[in-house]
Amino acid sequence: MTFLEAIELVKNRIDETDADEQIVSIVKNAINRAYFEIKTRVIPDVDTYEIEIENGVGDLPFDFYQIDYMPFMLGRNERIIGKKIFLNRDGLYNISYIKTPNELEEDDDEITLPYSLAYSCTTFGCYAYYMHRKKDSLSRGYRDEYLGDLALYQDEGANEIVIDIDGDFYG
Repeated sequence: MTFLEAIELVKNRIDETDADEQIVSIVKNAINRAYFEIKTRVIPDVDTYEIEIENGVGDLPFDFYQIDYMPFMLGRNERIIGKKIFLNRDGLYNISYIKTPNELEEDDDEITLPYSLAYSCTTFGCYAYYMHRKKDSLSRGYRDEYLGDLALYQDEGANEIVIDIDGDFYG
């Protein structure tokens, strides 16, 4: 599913096919928020990196979001701040980390998630729209559907796969 397809799906689900710029902005932000949450918490994109600590300081990768694994625990006065790590020792260490997903911006940006989770991003878009409209019962319904979709995926959908066929993603 592309970003534009997701936006259009939300507009159809909320029956706002002629949505103004403000509504489109709310929907885009909500889809991106759900995409970020799913890509960092539900099915995180994990990568490895060899970090060099010199004079107690090391640079983390540009796409670093959060540590997944490192071969040591942070000690007293050791910290990760932004994209830097401060340790009481030097050396080379292999870490695994969760990558920060790219923000969806262009119409043809792919939502690289299994279809059920890409659809969940649109559900969150509906939730944000109805929150904006102050329609509490509808917004709660979409919020509950979104949270239910995530829980269901974590319980049963982990075997769902994404297949890239000529640039199209299917799940």
